[in-house]
Amino acid sequence: CSSDLGDVGLGKGGGGRRHAFKVLCPDELIARVLGSRGARKDQMQEETGCKIVVSGRDEYFPGTRLRTMVIWSDSPDGPMGVLERLVTDIVECAAKDTSAAGSNESDFHGPERGQYIFRAAVTRAMSSAIIGPRGSNVKAIREESGAKVAIDTNIYAGHQVVKLIAEPAGLR
Repeated sequence: CSSDLGDVGLGKGGGGRRHAFKVLCPDELIARVLGSRGARKDQMQEETGCKIVVSGRDEYFPGTRLRTMVIWSDSPDGPMGVLERLVTDIVECAAKDTSAAGSNESDFHGPERGQYIFRAAVTRAMSSAIIGPRGSNVKAIREESGAKVAIDTNIYAGHQVVKLIAEPAGLR
């Protein structure tokens, strides 16, 4: 993704990172990523070379109850290490939320057993690239990964919500 991120800045220590990915996370996922006193976040940053910035408590992406996690990197592939860990964290958070499996109200479970939900905020240009000419890219994503891809038509601060629903392998 490009650095067109609306109101989210690099903050102290950003180091001029040019590539970022915005993940939309329920509070439980944010807590898991941060770990005790931010130790897990610090470890992930150290291991991946990325900078992870999380919105404050009660600061939700417009129209949702999801917090924003921005993963910054000097490399376009840099956020992948953090995203891989997030998929595992989503599955583990879902395991603790077994009462919501198969429910449309779940933050983590897809509508079918073994499916999970991953959400991101992307720019309008990126959502167009995901869709591709006449839907060709989104069709290829669906065929290759088995993921259901939905892009919200509403635009907030230049971003749209993308929701992927798939088994863990399809989210990777």
